[in-house]
Amino acid sequence: MMAGGTTEYTALGDEDLPVQALPHVKPRALIVVADGSEELETLALSDVLIRGGLHVVIGSVGRTRSNIVMGNHGLHIQAEKPIEECSFENFELIVLPGGDGATHVRDSDLVIKMLLWQKQAGRWIAASSSAPAVVLNPHGLLGERATCSNAHEPEMMREFVDEDVVVDNRCVTSQGPGTVLKFALTLVKLLSGDLAAQRAAKELLYPWP
Repeated sequence: MMAGGTTEYTALGDEDLPVQALPHVKPRALIVVADGSEELETLALSDVLIRGGLHVVIGSVGRTRSNIVMGNHGLHIQAEKPIEECSFENFELIVLPGGDGATHVRDSDLVIKMLLWQKQAGRWIAASSSAPAVVLNPHGLLGERATCSNAHEPEMMREFVDEDVVVDNRCVTSQGPGTVLKFALTLVKLLSGDLAAQRAAKELLYPWP
């Protein structure tokens, strides 16, 4: 307090201002489903990616009632929104489960445009089981090396690798339902880091790496 009742203020420099941590932004992943999508892959991918710290959106292809699709084995899968609404959003990762639904995904011009943009932007694409051969292969969306279900190996134009999971040029491919946990944890490691993958694997009682 100065003479005369006036108050003296001291200017604060930037170093004196309180530091507020920026909110953590979760990587966003889109799982694309359609009638005939493999249920185990879809649900396991959703579960593991969420455990690994990703924000997951399930988008449905085709005219479905309340965004519900019928899975490959007759189970209903509830999507969050139609793929048309997802096309306005940005995703660090787009994932395609396998099953007969891969043919419906392949026939969606909008999904193919989204995948082509994803590749052009240098973002991650992933597919399992039939989807690498049925959806990614015809549009040049695979890396130089890739895998898929054994039944679809003859359709592959890239070098087929008989491994559970293959990572090549921002494209991750996997063989099927039996490899889905390794597939999903690999995606977590790529998007959220190895520590997040280790934590998720521990929760699942799954040996990792």
